[in-house]
Amino acid sequence: MSNNIVIYTKPEILLHKMGMFPNPNDDEDMAFGKDLDFFWVLNNAPDNIKKVYFATKGYIIGYFQVERQEDEEIEWNSSTWTLLEEPIPTTHFQGFKYARNIPELIDFGEEKEVSGNSSQS
Repeated sequence: MSNNIVIYTKPEILLHKMGMFPNPNDDEDMAFGKDLDFFWVLNNAPDNIKKVYFATKGYIIGYFQVERQEDEEIEWNSSTWTLLEEPIPTTHFQGFKYARNIPELIDFGEEKEVSGNSSQS
């Protein structure tokens, strides 16, 4: 089972990760474009992440296909961005959530967590 996740971030950070805006937190990182590799570092990142969904301004709005994962670094290409047909309401959170624990994403094709099996939580 894949361990797809949801990350909540500011709109300008998401635009940067989509390749549409220079990094607002780093004056040295001015790269942007439609076919660039970006990454996110997560403490305690689960293995086997295939999709990283992003939420901003109260909604999960889309995802990237993960191209590489090494330890806590998850990498994707900006060209893999996929906008959800309907944004999914969510509250602000820090860190990440498992996509399989969000009912609307289960309807979108995420596998539901099997209760009682700690290897899938």
